[in-house]
Amino acid sequence: MEKMQTKTLAQLVQMVVEAGDRESL
Repeated sequence: MEKMQTKTLAQLVQMVVEAGDRESL
């Protein structure tokens, strides 16, 4: 369960980072 949570959290962070990069450009 912890592994799944960590993986989901990482995906969420990646999505936010990508969205931020798009806004920057």
